[in-house]
Amino acid sequence: MNANLLNQKERVLSPGMVSNEHFRRLIDISAVRSDKVINALQEYFVNGTARNIICEKHNVNPGYLSIKIKEMQFLSRRILDIYPYFCQYTPHTT
Repeated sequence: MNANLLNQKERVLSPGMVSNEHFRRLIDISAVRSDKVINALQEYFVNGTARNIICEKHNVNPGYLSIKIKEMQFLSRRILDIYPYFCQYTPHTT
């Protein structure tokens, strides 16, 4: 997949459309470490659960959840931005 061909909408993680494996890999390289926030984000991105239900269930502030969702979106976009450079990588030999 060429990241340059993706429009902005396609570069967004959609609620309920992210696989569990994709989500786990993003969490592994993110700064998020709180179990309750990770569980809330997983319900949002993997299961597509409504934010108000997630916040109540996991006792997460709605504003804080929104910030973490945006951070995950940003991380995902940055990965797509740098992806072409790794695909073209050829090791230099000396």
